[in-house]
Amino acid sequence: MTENLTEQQSKIDNLTIQDVKIMGINYNCFRFKQWANIIGIKSVIPPDLEPRLAYECLFDDGFIDYVPISDSKNYLIEPR
Repeated sequence: MTENLTEQQSKIDNLTIQDVKIMGINYNCFRFKQWANIIGIKSVIPPDLEPRLAYECLFDDGFIDYVPISDSKNYLIEPR
């Protein structure tokens, strides 16, 4: 069963899109209990390690940090 592009676009147009924020809930997290806005997802490659997907996070003071998606259990993520 194949949908045509108009039907697919109609479904996308009806989505509700919300920005998302993230906060570290483990005391070892960077900036523990400080909210940041998730502004994207990037592939990051730490020195001598394998690439990984990470949330790109913007704090209120303009600092940008990257949180590995695989570490999400240590963070609270919710709509802004």
